[in-house]
Amino acid sequence: MEIHVTRYGSKVSVKDEMFEVSWFDEQQNRQQESHSPLSVKTILLQDGVVVTTAALLLALQHDVDVLVADLHGMPKGRCYGFELHSTPAVQKSQVIVSISHQAVAFVKNWTAQKLENQSAFLEKLKNRRDESKGEMLGKGAQEILKKRKEVLALDGKRVSDIADSLRGLEGAAGQTYFKTLSDLLPIEYRFNTRSRMPARDPFNCFLNYGYAVLQADVERALLLAGISPYIGFLHRDDYRQKSMVFDFMEPYRVWIDRVVYRLFSGKKITSKHTEAIEGGLQLNKEGKKLLTEGIREFYEEKKEILDGKTVSRIYFLRQTAVRFARRLLQLAALEKENGTHTA
Repeated sequence: MEIHVTRYGSKVSVKDEMFEVSWFDEQQNRQQESHSPLSVKTILLQDGVVVTTAALLLALQHDVDVLVADLHGMPKGRCYGFELHSTPAVQKSQVIVSISHQAVAFVKNWTAQKLENQSAFLEKLKNRRDESKGEMLGKGAQEILKKRKEVLALDGKRVSDIADSLRGLEGAAGQTYFKTLSDLLPIEYRFNTRSRMPARDPFNCFLNYGYAVLQADVERALLLAGISPYIGFLHRDDYRQKSMVFDFMEPYRVWIDRVVYRLFSGKKITSKHTEAIEGGLQLNKEGKKLLTEGIREFYEEKKEILDGKTVSRIYFLRQTAVRFARRLLQLAALEKENGTHTA
């Protein structure tokens, strides 16, 4: 299990060889709970939380991962002992795989999954639509699936061999996807194209902020799994560029699309949620709150299938990152075994 201690003033200590987490509720009544170190895998401590040395030693003794996060919940560091820890091994494996032919399969599959999710969302929107809109949605969904098929057919020994073609197919599918979504919106919210920095219309304004929220959550999942956000396969490894975050988040972008579309189609959005800036729009405090709450609710919905069980989307994301880390270790070992990489 994971323990997330985020309330300001909370304390993590040890009592009877158990982790004891204590805090004060809204009525200033002291609350506490205990956890066996045998059942805890990760403890995340947010800025403003107190932890005792005894709690850290107990965590080290039982190989419990302790992460320290800032006020926004973003992990900034971790605590582990002098014994072998998985994070360096995972990140070394990440480097090995990134320059191997194995990386090609990952980027193709991530992009293909993204396009499949976009197509499925358009098909889902056909429900309760009139015949003309249903036909438009079906046509858009099929066009995207054609691009997906072309993505999977790309062939190359290195990611650089297919990168330009892949980006072209992804971009063409994106144009179809967002034009179709735009045509479903009320006239006052329709847009001609995606706009980013800054957004030129309310829908893109919400999308941009939502993708930033998703980016932070994906980075958090990668860090928890021991994966470096900076070693990507497709996106460039420029200085301080979190290229793996952008690679890994591609299949999950549709989550934000669905939340934003739900807000607009449900007529939850008004002009009070955005404000003008030079060259475009940005979300104001009310808009950010509305979208963030919508995303959190969407994350907690149990709609994903994992090992035959229905789980929440945020749990699915984190477990997918963990399984990716394990796969990196396996593939790097194969590369060494086959002699295609020398340490």
